[in-house]
Amino acid sequence: MSLTLGGFDSPKTQTGELKHELLKRILASRLQIAKNALELLAQHPNPNERVEQLILQLKESDEFLILPKHLAQAQPLKEAKQKTTRERVEIVANYASTKPLESIKDISKYFAMRFNQYKRYLQNRLKNVQSISNLKKINNEKVSVIGIISDRRKTHRGNIILKLEDLSGETTAIITNKELIPQAEEMLFDEVIGITGTINKGVIFVEEITVPDLPIKKELKTLENTVYAAFLSDVHVGSKKFLSDKFENMLAFINGKETGALIWEEQAELIDNLKYIFVAGDIVDGIGVYPGQEKELNIRDIFAQYKETAKFFEKIPESIQIIMCPGNHDYVRLAQPQPPIEKDVAPDLYELPNTTLISSPGIVKIRPQENNGLNVLLYHGTSIDTIVPQNPNLKDGYKHPEKVMLTLLKKRHLSPQYESGIVTAEFESDPLAIPEDIDIIHTGHVHSNGAVNYRGVTLINSGTWQDVTDFQKFLGHEPTPARVPLLNLKTRQIRLLEF
Repeated sequence: MSLTLGGFDSPKTQTGELKHELLKRILASRLQIAKNALELLAQHPNPNERVEQLILQLKESDEFLILPKHLAQAQPLKEAKQKTTRERVEIVANYASTKPLESIKDISKYFAMRFNQYKRYLQNRLKNVQSISNLKKINNEKVSVIGIISDRRKTHRGNIILKLEDLSGETTAIITNKELIPQAEEMLFDEVIGITGTINKGVIFVEEITVPDLPIKKELKTLENTVYAAFLSDVHVGSKKFLSDKFENMLAFINGKETGALIWEEQAELIDNLKYIFVAGDIVDGIGVYPGQEKELNIRDIFAQYKETAKFFEKIPESIQIIMCPGNHDYVRLAQPQPPIEKDVAPDLYELPNTTLISSPGIVKIRPQENNGLNVLLYHGTSIDTIVPQNPNLKDGYKHPEKVMLTLLKKRHLSPQYESGIVTAEFESDPLAIPEDIDIIHTGHVHSNGAVNYRGVTLINSGTWQDVTDFQKFLGHEPTPARVPLLNLKTRQIRLLEF
């Protein structure tokens, strides 16, 4: 017996057949429907009547994709909100408040903590590890040393001399091997490395350099089901250069309006499975961040900037979780780790039921019910400005931020050089160290897109929603605005959507 529209309300109708007929009716009207919306429609007491209402409703608008929100519009608001299914987000690391380093004792404590932490990463990869104080007793022997770089200089012959410190003293290491010179040139003050070489009269002639790096993983960790995560940063609401029309276009896409970015079938599949949006800082443009900024602002009140931001993000369906960290333009301190944007500053963002605000860096676990979930690290990326000018191998770092991120990952630290501003004295581990169990690292700051996979970690820099400013030109940034990296968490494949 074939079903007709007139048979939709029959209690004998099987759910599978009902869904099939509903879908046929919707497609015949040149519309699409998300899977979860089709489930709700099939459970409606009068699906025949409701599907006709939906068809009329969407044809009167510029939308083409039926979403759960469209069915909820016919219900009381309270009931609709109760039925919204939200993804779980577990906060793994969030530095809401940290004690500043106020004395030499605090600074010494911090560096001792960092040294001991990275010593644990390195010591099993080296042989015959010696403390620096013990080197005085050794000569013409191959040894390994773990130390913090306190100085680095290049000789007129092209050799590199390093000063290394541990908790027992200081030593000198000389690198003459031409194959090691490029690696040595990437070394930064204050990072912890391991070296292996022959010691002669208290000086180590280096034969190998070992960085903390991640252990080799055979494959990327994935989820069991198709789930998408989108990555945004550097929105800069409040700037005259904020590309509000393109941002609205992206929001329209997420809400099922035809934008031309993809064909209908692809757009419907992506929207149906989009569960997370990560925002890596510079949510607003801020006030007084760089010289002459006031001339480029159209909102000159920081509280008004966040209020306007909330108006944009409240358009994202509640079924999608939004996780935000701050950046150097946001109303938080510049020293790292940066705490979350405070509720008093951005109350409207805190009122969004699907938004979580964390520190920079901050770590969340998503989908813990699937394969123990994925750990996502958000960091605005302020230290990129410290690293690019000092590393001759990263001259194109602003154009290819993924190369800078890869360098940081190998160093296992988000901000190795202390001058980039670290504040903490009370933790047992360095809050800017990169843990081994991270699956995704998301940064922004330099306004350029870039992505790469390395040893089980997906590195993403998500570009910007601001047109280029004179100050960015001065800094050498090469923005790629209005592009959204989209990561399939089942396959760990990345695609870039342009708006």
